[in-house]
Amino acid sequence: MDKLPRFYRWAIMFSFVVNVILVLVLLSLPFILRPILSQVMAELDNLENAVIETTVEIDQGMPVQDVLIQVQQPLTVTTITDSSIDAAYVTMYLGNGSQVAGTTYINMPAGTELPIDFLNRIVMSSTIPVRLSVPVAIPLNETPLASSFAHFTEMLSPVARLLGVTTD
Repeated sequence: MDKLPRFYRWAIMFSFVVNVILVLVLLSLPFILRPILSQVMAELDNLENAVIETTVEIDQGMPVQDVLIQVQQPLTVTTITDSSIDAAYVTMYLGNGSQVAGTTYINMPAGTELPIDFLNRIVMSSTIPVRLSVPVAIPLNETPLASSFAHFTEMLSPVARLLGVTTD
């Protein structure tokens, strides 16, 4: 060793120290990686079983084309002022099949109640506003992400087995 130049002696010592450090790092690596890998595998399992829960807000118009709405309802209409109907055609049933028909003038004081059988057919073609809050729950294992989580778990499984990390 005395016959080697000083540079070579330093290079050999440096190489020896670096090799000792690398061997120590390699020997301690399983102890460092085991808890990290165990936590990564547990988190992957949690992700595979996770459920996204949220509320989807819907606020948009919905087109409605040619929808028939039938309104049939008895109503009572009350006059608010004195009212008259000029030249009304009236038929009066007198009983026993007798009737009198003719044109007359009808005067109604304010507050007169008129019973009406209201029947109207409405055809609707419009856009109606739709506002909904829809709660949703999306299990990640039922989405395309599930295959990515499974693939990542499969990639890490050999290393986990090598280090003695159990994957449940």
